[in-house]
Amino acid sequence: MGLTPFRFKHARFRGLIRGEEYFLQKFLSANSADPDETPHYAPSHLGLRCSPMPFFLDLLRDDTFHKLLRDYTFHKLLRDDTFHKLLRDDTFHKLLRDDRFHKLLRDDTFHKLLRDDTFHKLLRDDTFHKLLRDDTFHKLLRDDTLHKLLRDDTFHKLLRDNTFHKLLRDDTFHKLLRDDTFHKLLRDDTFHKLLRDDTFHKLLRDDTFHKLLRDDTFHKLLRDDTFHKLLRDDTFHKLLRDDTFHKLLRDDTFHKLLRDDTFHKLLRDDTFHLNRFLLRTDFR
Repeated sequence: MGLTPFRFKHARFRGLIRGEEYFLQKFLSANSADPDETPHYAPSHLGLRCSPMPFFLDLLRDDTFHKLLRDYTFHKLLRDDTFHKLLRDDTFHKLLRDDRFHKLLRDDTFHKLLRDDTFHKLLRDDTFHKLLRDDTFHKLLRDDTLHKLLRDDTFHKLLRDNTFHKLLRDDTFHKLLRDDTFHKLLRDDTFHKLLRDDTFHKLLRDDTFHKLLRDDTFHKLLRDDTFHKLLRDDTFHKLLRDDTFHKLLRDDTFHKLLRDDTFHKLLRDDTFHLNRFLLRTDFR
C-alpha cells in the first residue's frame, strides 16, 4: 500500500530534492482503491504505468544515497545549470555505461589529476578541446608506443624543458615532422647510435658546426658523389688522423698555394707527375 506517513516524513527529513513530495503523494493516491482496475505500482488512470517507483524505494534504503543527500557539494551541484545540461546529454549517458570510465573513477592517479590546477587550466584551453576532436590524436592514444613513452622519466624531463617548448612553437620543426625523410631517419638504427654518441652532442653545441650547416657550399658538397666516395676511402681517413696533414691545414702558405692557378695547372700536368715518379725512383 505504498509509503506510510512516517516513511514519507522521514524521506522529507533526509533532504530530498524539490519535487519528490508531489511524486510521493501522486504515488500514494495512485495505489489507492480504483473501481475500474486492479491496483498495481503504476495505475493507468493516473498515467503512471511506467513509474520507476521500485527503484526509488531501493534508493531510499541505500546508506550511500543518504550520505550524498547530506553533502553540501551535492546540493551546489544540483543548483548548477551546467550539471543539468550534462544530465540531458546522450554522450554523458553513454559514458556512464562504459566500463573503462568506471575503472578510471577508481584510479587514484585520476583523482590526483582532478586536484591539479594545471589540469584545470588545460580543460579551459580551446587548443586542448580542438585536439580532443582530432582523429589523429585518438589514434595516437590507442598506440602502445605512446603509453611506453608516457612511462619514461626522460620524456617527462623533456616536457619540463623550456627549450623543448620553444621547439614546439617553431614552424620549421613542424615542417620537419611532416617530412617523410625525417621519419625514415627516426627508424634508422645508425641515427639512434649517433644520438647516443657524446662526440655528436659536442658537435651540436659547436657554433662552427652551425655556421657550416648554414653554408650553401657545404650543402653542395653533401650532394656531390665524389665527396661521398672520398668519405668511404680508407686513405682519406688515414690522412685525417695524420698530424702532419693538420699542421699543413693550419699553414697559410699552403692555403695561398691552393688559391694559385699555376699550382693547379701543375697538378694537371703529366710531365710533373712523371718527374715526381723519377724523383721517387732509385736507379742504382
